[in-house]
Amino acid sequence: MTDIKRLINRTVSSYKKINHQDRDGMIIDNQNSIRKEIIEARRPPFLHMESISCQYAMKGFCLIETGGVSPEALRFLNLSFMYKEVAQEIEFNENKNSVCIQLEHVRRCLFKLAPLLLWSILIGNKSLAKKIRNQFLFYLNLKNVTRNLHLDYELFCLWLYESWVEEKSDIIQNISGDFKQLIDHWYADAEKLQEIVISICDFHCEEMVDNQKKPALPRFMSPPCDLIPLEIHVINKLRQSHSLSRLIVDHPITNTNIAIVSEFSIVEDDFLEYIQINIF
Repeated sequence: MTDIKRLINRTVSSYKKINHQDRDGMIIDNQNSIRKEIIEARRPPFLHMESISCQYAMKGFCLIETGGVSPEALRFLNLSFMYKEVAQEIEFNENKNSVCIQLEHVRRCLFKLAPLLLWSILIGNKSLAKKIRNQFLFYLNLKNVTRNLHLDYELFCLWLYESWVEEKSDIIQNISGDFKQLIDHWYADAEKLQEIVISICDFHCEEMVDNQKKPALPRFMSPPCDLIPLEIHVINKLRQSHSLSRLIVDHPITNTNIAIVSEFSIVEDDFLEYIQINIF
């Protein structure tokens, strides 16, 4: 069993120590590699995009944990999610024409898309959320995916999306565990949901840890998805829209300065615009 408090403290401490010049250097290196690939071969550079996403997230986390939430830190976090979303769209466009996609690759793509779906709900962008949902369903509808992969978290994210846009499907039939318990007791008072939500927070933290006992790589190994409990923020956003009491969660993952950030937005970025013009 993971010592969750120690895990969170260690992770936060590591972000406090990052060197911003090193992160900036890695961003520039990745941007130069992307430019070169576009000019020479137009090869989808989603791995470079994912790297840029991580660098921006680390810069944002460092600023927030050392100096509190600031416009600069929020910009870095917004850019992190934006680069991550474009990276997944590039990867999706590559995969959708593939004759055979390995099951483990499908799992990895679903693991990446679920947090992005939550992020799109938090920024209130329904067209973006629908696009991410469609990418999600493409992988989900591949043969035997739901039966062969443990996807309660991912399917719960899809259920949250459907609740947000007021759509209904039979997805709930494939959700189990704490996520199903929360759905079944959605309209209960916040106090009655504390135990379930704490278990979901524990799940999030366990998915930050890589060990040989797990059948797959964990979901939340890298920023920005490791220390931002997106699922809790979306749950509260939807409960508020349903005139339900807000969940006040006392847990290591919700007690960081980073976890305070629950509202995101689309920001302008010249290089990201360059990518979108030249790749899509």
